[in-house]
Amino acid sequence: MSIGIEAHGLIPVLSIFSIIMVMPVKWAAAYVDAGRTDFVSSFVAVVLSAIAAVIVYKLFDGGVLGVLVAFVVMNVVQATTLKIPGFKIPGYFIIAFFLQLAVGFAMATLPFKLQLSSYIIS
Repeated sequence: MSIGIEAHGLIPVLSIFSIIMVMPVKWAAAYVDAGRTDFVSSFVAVVLSAIAAVIVYKLFDGGVLGVLVAFVVMNVVQATTLKIPGFKIPGYFIIAFFLQLAVGFAMATLPFKLQLSSYIIS
């Protein structure tokens, strides 16, 4: 049996985005005692790092090098936005990465389908 849930509009899409991406970043920042651990700072860090990663990826014309440099830029933007001390950055990114995978996997295995549609995204 499958139950369908549709999210129409900006607010539901941003809510689901924040559950999948922002909350793991917030939890990881709190775990490593970052300078900023609130939800708004984590949201800004995720949005800015995603924008920066896309720009860098496009500048490098994609490929493996583009992905690697975009990943590094994304990490630097998040670290500076959240004021993470330099020696804690590797631990932060390992924790955030695996939390995002866990939350994404948990949402993917839910017993119902989740459809996102927004006028901004589509």
